[in-house]
Amino acid sequence: MKPILGLMTLLIIGIFNGCSESNGSGKSAAEKRRLANVQVTTIANVVNLYTLDMGQSVPENNFDLKILLLSPLEGGGPSGPYIEREEDLIDPWGTPFAIQIPGKVNDSFDIISWGADGFSGGAGFDEDITQ
Repeated sequence: MKPILGLMTLLIIGIFNGCSESNGSGKSAAEKRRLANVQVTTIANVVNLYTLDMGQSVPENNFDLKILLLSPLEGGGPSGPYIEREEDLIDPWGTPFAIQIPGKVNDSFDIISWGADGFSGGAGFDEDITQ
């Protein structure tokens, strides 16, 4: 089972790294929203993988996304690091992604980009992106 989780981790990291190459700089507002949608989905999948690796059904209430950057020797999960670069936890507008436990959209947790304005709520390009 562990080789499959390791392979899934590598696949997710590869997809994530390709999607966040420039972290949104030089992109239109619509492109940034599309990129943020991919990123929140990818981070949510990585959190699910970490949670499974840890033998949990949901992340703990005090879960910090930065734990995904750590190797097992640094206190990360058994297959960590799950995300290679700290900038992969930053949305296309330069704001760190957030995790909300429990979630409002999902029962267990939500991964959130606060949109172009960097604040909760908003409409249009400022609207939050949640997975």
